[in-house]
Amino acid sequence: MKTTKSLGSACRHCRHYQLEGRRGGKCQQFDVHVKGEWSACPLYLTAFEATWKPTEEKITLAKPLELIPLIKAS
Repeated sequence: MKTTKSLGSACRHCRHYQLEGRRGGKCQQFDVHVKGEWSACPLYLTAFEATWKPTEEKITLAKPLELIPLIKAS
């Protein structure tokens, strides 16, 4: 498994980290208690990392959309 080499690779910066009180937090990935200052594991994902991949595939609708104005002009 490839490790993430990020300056912020601590548990508290991981997407799976959930803060619990003043003592630390919980890793939602492993369902265990961790401290925020611990070095993150190889499954570390930043909170702002994109989870989607762009695609060139185009989607066409079977029926065109009709836009209806919400406010009628007087």
